[in-house]
Order: sequence, then C-alpha cells, then structure tokens
Amino acid sequence: MYNGNIDYWAKFANSLRLRLALRISKVNPAKAKAEAEAAIAAGVMTVNDENALLLKALAGNDTNGLSQVAAWNEFAMSSTIASYLKGYEDPRLSIYFQPSVLTNSFNSLRNGLTATDLGNQRNRPGSNSNVGTYWATKKTDGTFDGNLVNKFHIMCAAESYFLRSEGALNGWNMGGTAQELYEQGIKLSLQQWGVTDATLINTYVSSVKTPAAPGDFNNSPAVAQIPVKWSASATEQREQIGVQKWLAIFPNGMEAWAEYRRTGYPKMYDVVKSDSPDLPQGTFIKRMPYPLTEETSNLEELNKGRALLGGKDNAATRLWWDVD
Repeated sequence: MYNGNIDYWAKFANSLRLRLALRISKVNPAKAKAEAEAAIAAGVMTVNDENALLLKALAGNDTNGLSQVAAWNEFAMSSTIASYLKGYEDPRLSIYFQPSVLTNSFNSLRNGLTATDLGNQRNRPGSNSNVGTYWATKKTDGTFDGNLVNKFHIMCAAESYFLRSEGALNGWNMGGTAQELYEQGIKLSLQQWGVTDATLINTYVSSVKTPAAPGDFNNSPAVAQIPVKWSASATEQREQIGVQKWLAIFPNGMEAWAEYRRTGYPKMYDVVKSDSPDLPQGTFIKRMPYPLTEETSNLEELNKGRALLGGKDNAATRLWWDVD
C-alpha cells in the first residue's frame, strides 16, 4: 500500500485517528475534540490519490474477499441501500451493483427473510443484484468470475470529509464548515468511482430527491425521507452526514456497522424476522458474542472481558462507545 510513500501513510494514520476520535465522541467529548483537532493539524486524507487501497494477489490466496464471495453468486443488494441509491438517482447504483441475471434490473431484498420467503424465486440470487463489476464479472452463462486481485478499500478520503463535517457540527476546528466538508465528501466519493461530470456531481449535491420504495418482495416503503441537499435542521444535517458517509464507505461493512451503532444513521429497515431471543423484532445486533472456543482455551481472560461488558455476553449488549 502506498508504495513506500511515508507522507501518505502519515495521512492515513491521522485519518484513522480522526475516525477513532469520532468513535468516542459521545463518551468522552473533550478527549474526542482534542484528538480530532490534532489529527487535522497533522494532516488527514484530502484527495483520492491518498486513498488507502490494499494490493491483492492470487499467491497465498491473498485475494479481495468481496470479489471471492461475489463469485459464489449468493450475494444480493439489500433493500436499505437500494432505497437510498434509487431514490437519489445516485450514479453509484450501477457501480456498486449490477443488474440481476434474470431480470436485467436493479433488484434487492430485505434482511431477515424467513426460509419460506427466501425460497421464493424473487428472493433468489439470480433475481437480485450482485455487487458491481469492480468486484465480479458476469459470464455469458449468468455466473460470475470474482476479480480477485482488485485492490481492497481500507479507508478513503471521502470518509475523512464526512468525519470532519460531523466534527464541525460538534463545534470542533475541522478546517471548514460542516456544509463545505459534507459536500466535498460527496464529490470525492463520486469522483473516486469514476463520476467526473461536474454538472452531474453538482446536480446530485443540490438534489432534493429522497429515498424511494426499493420495489422488493415485501413491497417496502421508502426507508427514509432525507434529501441529499444540505438541510437547515441540525438534526437532519447529522442524518445526512450519516447517510452519505455510509454510502461512501461501501463496501466496508464492518465500519458501516460501527458507525450505525454509534450514530443511529442511516435509517434502515428492520429485519423481517428475528429468531434470536436476545434481539426482538425492531432491534439491531450490537456486537458479536465471544466465541465458545474461548471457554476451553482462554477462560481466565474471557471472564475478564465479560466483566467489562456491562451486560450479558450476547448480541444485544452495547460496546462501551455505543451509548444511544
């Protein structure tokens, strides 16, 4: 990564510092402010040339994991992201995903479908959208080849702008206004994925379009009513930052999950059905429980970890920085 460019590595490190500062902003705001402002002063990612992209290779099976999974043809676009991308007429829809094999349209499904509903042809992989051509190439027989050696996205400059935008809303010195940083984050994300037409970019940034019904098996309504255009409402501004950051960091699902737990954004559909007694309908998984193997291989340290949880060792217990 970075071919030995130390300056880029330093900006990556400072951007991670900024990310972690926001992560603790609700539990230690003074520390978060100090760390975030120090990261900005030291220099964070500001252009796409500084994006942290990890080289991949076939040797040692060191391949792009999403590309590998996409080739199994068991991946489907979620209705949550479909609602946002379709409603916004977001040019990243046809970049992040590709039309379904059977219908040649962008189709999605809800999370948590029952086994019966998953058996319906409308919810089978061939009827729904796989990830985009960066990760998988569709063959003439309708199956996919994974683009296994394409670079893996670790962190990109667009995210740093959204983090700075949120920090600016907190009253921190982030080197710009919340609106300026938000809009620049959107522009960088679009440009990162090859959307370079200035008119198209500016039209998107100023759009008042809102999420749409995704057209899924469950006839789900629009997931939210938030537009792209910067709002005059401080509450809506935080939601807008959360939505656009979530879209920009695709396909980094682990970071998206962390930010959703911290901020509550973007608004998402509930799972259709939860079989977990720890996660009743309308709730969302908060953490991964410790593996059962720890009981036999690392019991002493496991018990120390459990004592620090502040709750049961299950999927419903919040992590220490996830407070609302």
